[in-house]
Amino acid sequence: MSTSPLRQSNLTEDQLRKMRTLVKQFAVDPDRIYWLGGPDPWLPADVLCGIARLSGNFKSIEEWHDKFVPERKQVIYRARVIDLDGHEYSRSGAAMINEQLPEMEKGEVADEDQLAASRALRSTLDLAGFDPFKSNSVIRMVEDEGTAARTPLEKTVAEVSARANDMARIHILAEDAGLIVRSPTGPKDQSPYRKWLMDNYKVTSAVELNETERASVIAALENKARELA
Repeated sequence: MSTSPLRQSNLTEDQLRKMRTLVKQFAVDPDRIYWLGGPDPWLPADVLCGIARLSGNFKSIEEWHDKFVPERKQVIYRARVIDLDGHEYSRSGAAMINEQLPEMEKGEVADEDQLAASRALRSTLDLAGFDPFKSNSVIRMVEDEGTAARTPLEKTVAEVSARANDMARIHILAEDAGLIVRSPTGPKDQSPYRKWLMDNYKVTSAVELNETERASVIAALENKARELA
């Protein structure tokens, strides 16, 4: 992606504050801050890495290309961070080939490698309890002592919560994509959703999928929902 779809003149005051903080305190190139709808910017993986390293909360931060899934037209990346207490966190991110994000102009598509890498790293940092855009923490990162490393119990709870969030997101997206149909008089019809899972992932429930596969499902359903919007 070469340009930010929303120009500075169209940003809210909160978005402008976040952009100025990124530029001033973290020396982020404004041309690498993308506004694709919503209150927070989308940042490439290397920019996220730089911000996380400046926080001083991690011993190690890395992301890498995991695999390409041709039958799903998806690129999968994986990220891993190790906090100051040696706890390791790792999550995957998936992106569709020629994926078009909200607010992009017609015909403009995202760089699938950048997108998947950023999604993987953002999910991993969030699992580790670090999100530069939650609760104004872009500014707080500079002013505070830093984010305390999670205990083993907190790490386990975070991983369980992340799995539950994945499942909830999948079901919401499946409805948005028309694969789960609400009935005014009875239960939801999930048969199209289960057939879609079987056709694409050889399971009838996302509960059976691992974390990387859930990331793939989320990316595919997001793309399918956007096509119907």
